[in-house]
Amino acid sequence: MAEKSLNQAAIYHDLNASVMVFFVALPLCLGLALASNAPLLSGLLAGIVGGLVVAPLSGSPLSVSGPAAGLVVIVSDALVTLGSYEVFVLAVAVAGAMQIFLSVARAGFLASFFPASVIRGILVAIGLILILKQLSYLVGFNSPQEGMASFATAFEQGSVEAVLSLSDYFEVGSLVIGLLALTTLLLFDKYKTPNRNFPIALIVVTVGTLLAKLLGQIDPDWSIAESHFVNIPVIQWADLTSSLTLPDLKHLGSFEVYQTAAVIAAVASIETLMCIDAVDKLDPLKRSSNFNRELTAQGIGNLVSGMVGGLPLTAVIGRSSANVAAGAKTRAASFFHGVLLLFSVLIITPIMNEIPLSVLAAILIVVGLRLTKPAIYFEMWSRGLNRFLPFIATVFFVVYLDLLTGMLIGIVTAITLTQGKKIFQRN
Repeated sequence: MAEKSLNQAAIYHDLNASVMVFFVALPLCLGLALASNAPLLSGLLAGIVGGLVVAPLSGSPLSVSGPAAGLVVIVSDALVTLGSYEVFVLAVAVAGAMQIFLSVARAGFLASFFPASVIRGILVAIGLILILKQLSYLVGFNSPQEGMASFATAFEQGSVEAVLSLSDYFEVGSLVIGLLALTTLLLFDKYKTPNRNFPIALIVVTVGTLLAKLLGQIDPDWSIAESHFVNIPVIQWADLTSSLTLPDLKHLGSFEVYQTAAVIAAVASIETLMCIDAVDKLDPLKRSSNFNRELTAQGIGNLVSGMVGGLPLTAVIGRSSANVAAGAKTRAASFFHGVLLLFSVLIITPIMNEIPLSVLAAILIVVGLRLTKPAIYFEMWSRGLNRFLPFIATVFFVVYLDLLTGMLIGIVTAITLTQGKKIFQRN
C-alpha cells in the first residue's frame, strides 16, 4: 500500500515537472533550430524524440534530452557542406548508429580523456557564435548579409545620417520587441525571483507575440513582415508522415556523411555524458546513471530523429536542471514533456507561427551570454597557462574556422603543454 502511494506521489511530481520542462523546452527547440539554419519543425521533432524515445531507455532518471546549443555550429556547417537537409538528417541517423556502437563497446569512459579546458572552450565558442548569428534576427534585418554590411559601414562613418539610414534595412517592430525581450531576460537573470521554476522564456515569447499584433495596429510602419515570424507547417494527424523530411539514402556511401556523423556522435556523446554526470550531482536521491545505457538511448534517439527529419539531440543541462528543480522523481517527467511537445506540434502550430523571430533571437543571445560569461575567461586564466592556452586556442579556432578543427587544435595544444611540462620537470 505504501509503495502504491509512493508511486502515485512520484507520478504527480513527474507530471508537474513535465509541464515546467515543456515551458522551457518549447522556445529553445524553436530557437536552436533557427540558430542552426534548419527547419523550425526539426527542433520540435528532436525534443519530441528526446521525450518519447530517449527517456524510456535512458540510463539517467532525471536528465532531459533534446536539441542542444553545443551542436548548433555542427548543424549549420554540415548543412552547407552536405548541400541539403535530407542528406544532413541521414548523417544524424548514422551518428545515432555510431553512438549505439560506442555503447556496445562500453566507451562511456572515453569522455574523461577529453581535456576539460577544451570542452570549456567549445562551449564558450558556441556561446559567441550564438550571439553573433542571432543579432540579425534580433534587429529584424530584411536581408541579414546586407543589413550587417550596412551596419559595419555606418559604424565606420560614425555619422548620425549613416546610423539613421540603417532603418531602411531592418523592421522597427522586430527591433523593439527583440530589445524588450532581451532586456527582460537579462534583468531576470540578474534579479532572479525566489521561484526558480518561473518560465520566463515562455512569458517573454507570449508577450512578444501579443506585442507584435499590437504594434502593427498602432502604426503600420511598425508592423512585422511575415518572413520575420516562426513558420512551421500546420500538421494534421492524417498527413503526419508526409510532413516529415526523410533522409536521402542515396548518399549512404558518401564520405562527407560519415565525417559529419562522426563529429555529431563524438560531440553529442561527450555533451551527454557531461550532462548526466552533472545531473547525478543534483539528484536529491543521489542515484548514479548508467553511462553506457545512456549512450544506447542517445544513439537510438538520434537514429530515430534523423529518420523523421529532426535535429541531433543530447542530454541537456538546462532542461535537466529545470526538471530536477521542478521536483521530478523519475524519467517519466521527461517522457511526459515529449508528449506535450507532440501535442503542441499537432494542435497549437498556428499559434506558434505568430511568434516573432526576434523574441527567439533574444532567448538564444541570453543562452550564448551564459555560455561565454567574462568570469569564465578569468577563471581559466587563474588556473594557469596549461589550462588557459588550450582553452583560448579552442575558442579562437572554433569561432574562426570550425568546431572539429578548433577541438583538435585545442586537444593538441593541451597534450603538447602537458608533455612539455613533464619533460621540463625531468630535466
